[in-house]
Amino acid sequence: MAGALVVDRKRWLGHRWCRHGFSGGEAYLDDLLLLGVQDGRPDGALRSLRARSAPATIGPDGPLVTMWSMRGAPHVHRLDRLDFVSAANTPLPSDTGGADEVSAVDAVAAALRAVVTRPIAKSEASTRVTERVPSELVTWCERCRARHVPDGLFRTAGCRAQILVGPDERRGTLLSPAPAHARERPRQPRATLLDTFFRVNGPTTRALFAEWLGVQPVDIDTVWKAADLVPVTVDGRRYSLPAASTDDLLAAPPAMGTVLCQRMIRIYATPIGFCSCPIPPIADWYGGRCLLPVRCSMPSSLACRSRWSIT
Repeated sequence: MAGALVVDRKRWLGHRWCRHGFSGGEAYLDDLLLLGVQDGRPDGALRSLRARSAPATIGPDGPLVTMWSMRGAPHVHRLDRLDFVSAANTPLPSDTGGADEVSAVDAVAAALRAVVTRPIAKSEASTRVTERVPSELVTWCERCRARHVPDGLFRTAGCRAQILVGPDERRGTLLSPAPAHARERPRQPRATLLDTFFRVNGPTTRALFAEWLGVQPVDIDTVWKAADLVPVTVDGRRYSLPAASTDDLLAAPPAMGTVLCQRMIRIYATPIGFCSCPIPPIADWYGGRCLLPVRCSMPSSLACRSRWSIT
């Protein structure tokens, strides 16, 4: 590891704490929403944004909408950046899946655009899409006891078609077409996504970025090699960071503050950083160690049942 920039974990944590918006202000909200704030019931993304004191209106009319994006999971993005998000998550012929995967996604996306012309239950949309696509794209689902397009392909195609997702009155999934929004033709969307990922998270590895995006590491070889990266060592573990970002990392202030969360919400760490969500405990994709040391206290306020502090 000769020549690697050595950074202690507190400095790295301070960088992430600030870039994830926990230091106050909305300076980094655009980057966060480009990567996506992962959603989950009940109101996971909304609570995550509130933990950052960020104003948020999430719904099919915008300005923030939920769409299947990274790894096929629902994430909240800005409505006016859906063209970028869709392009960054669309498989390429050079990816591991090759041209066959691209054709499959395009076929299912076309069917989704034809079917989802109004709010419609996912189950109904799946049935109608299955009737429209080539039979080789349909498989038997043991869970549903029916033949339909596999869920992973369905979600990837949903992102390609810019289909919005949300809950219905019966706790099912409701699909909606995206409303009219600003259009863009992103150039090198994966490279831009990688740059944004580094700005928000600091040092990372090729494997971790690929896992977060939901592709194979070999699929991002080109953008990774073009990123002008330097080695960075954090607590004896080796990562990479663009050379242009090292000054920001070294100048990061210590992480310090309090995040107020509703009952049963935990702060946990993912490759895009700290999220407030009701599912996982405090976890860390960076080597299996806790990334966010916290203290939990139980104030008397009924509006906020737990408080997570970092000092």
